Amino acid sequence: MLSENLNTDWTTRAHEAMPWGVSSNFRYWGDERQIIAERAKGAYMWDVEGKRYIDYRLGFGPIILGHAYDEVTDHVAKLMREGNLFSLTSTAEIRAAEAVKRMTGADKVRFTNSGTESVMHAVRIARAHTNRDLLIKFEGAYHGSFDYAMWTTPGTAVSAMGSSKSPNPVPSSSGIPKPLYGLTLTLPAG
Repeated sequence: MLSENLNTDWTTRAHEAMPWGVSSNFRYWGDERQIIAERAKGAYMWDVEGKRYIDYRLGFGPIILGHAYDEVTDHVAKLMREGNLFSLTSTAEIRAAEAVKRMTGADKVRFTNSGTESVMHAVRIARAHTNRDLLIKFEGAYHGSFDYAMWTTPGTAVSAMGSSKSPNPVPSSSGIPKPLYGLTLTLPAG
């Protein structure tokens, strides 16, 4: 286990351990604006310097009840004592899927590890159902960090987007294969 040096600059440590000091490019706000979270409770988050913030992001959505919500935390702790991760379907997973079905009216449920993975499944299902390859995406929208969705995401320079009548898909990262350019149609957001 690494020992913590309380005098260490967390931003420096982040940059030494992760590209740009983040695990997702959408967390990078610039070196001067880097906030390192230490803890959170309810709607509030505290950084490593003890400054309190209202967390409007709430994990980009899944923390809708707030951080460290006691009922959820207690239930997760109980389930963790029964086993952490199974390579098989578990009774807790079945109960959760049944609850989602009851709440949403969905016929079936598939859990994923991230929003990116969820969108990847949705794209594959849509392509299988329609027998079409083209994907439509709106400018400025973020739908995960996979190649088909990484076009004209938040933070893309408006000047690079083209006009609203003729949007210009802009790759949001290096390393996206050029043949994918023709498989994602970027439409204006408004």
